[in-house]
Amino acid sequence: MRRPGAVLERTAVFAVGVVLMAAGAAAVAWELDWIPDAPDQLDVTVVAERTEAGWWPWAAGGAGVILVVVGLYWLFAHTRRRTIHRLELSGSDPGGRLTVDSSAVVESARATLEGAAGLQLRSGRIIDADHRERLVDLRVGIDPGADLGEAADAAERVAAELAANLGPDSAIRYRVILAGQGKKSKVSRVQ
Repeated sequence: MRRPGAVLERTAVFAVGVVLMAAGAAAVAWELDWIPDAPDQLDVTVVAERTEAGWWPWAAGGAGVILVVVGLYWLFAHTRRRTIHRLELSGSDPGGRLTVDSSAVVESARATLEGAAGLQLRSGRIIDADHRERLVDLRVGIDPGADLGEAADAAERVAAELAANLGPDSAIRYRVILAGQGKKSKVSRVQ
């Protein structure tokens, strides 16, 4: 979701929250007789008569369909993680844009990791994490016998290499996730 959409969503959620809190406070005040001249019961005959009209099921069904579509759109907008294919670098200005392909960034990380024994880059991508910051997400496989200290040093070298390649002013975070071979070990049983 882009920034204007997020601002609109937060404003709408705030407004709905205020309306619900006001309705709840009014209901409590009505129950405790804090509202002078409030009726003891609400007259809902007008609402009941409207629900018996021939257009009511169509209106309720249409409103339900619209709410389902809006809900699905909202869910889809929040479940997507945006992978960036081209990253704009600091130093871009109206006179020209400096961009880098995300696959080149991942290949740079792969070349840096090749020096570490027992590590191999499985996947990498650049994610638009919060619409203001970018995240270089690297998944690295580690052999069972690999030295974790050397793996941590390799991850730091990758972060330093990416920072040097993307520029010191770039607001980019780095995440290196180490994962084992993914094979389940067989449990031996003593009989």
